[in-house]
Amino acid sequence: MLVAASWVEMADVATARRLKQLVDGSGSGNVVELSRERGRYQAVRYTGDFYASRLEGTVVSNAQAQPVARGTTGLVLTVLVNDALA
Repeated sequence: MLVAASWVEMADVATARRLKQLVDGSGSGNVVELSRERGRYQAVRYTGDFYASRLEGTVVSNAQAQPVARGTTGLVLTVLVNDALA
């Protein structure tokens, strides 16, 4: 599985809330994963099926996972993205 995570500190809470709303929106684009830059996982596209986000003060964090091999279950990926933000 591949996991992409980001933490962004905004200038104030209101701006952080707006960013979280944007990244949580379907089809918003979210962050570009480093795996797209080069290497053997360039063709993997994150579907958004395994996604979590969190707002803590002025920090917006989000994580998403995508299976790259058979046998990785949805439950494992869901737990993983939530743990990545803990």
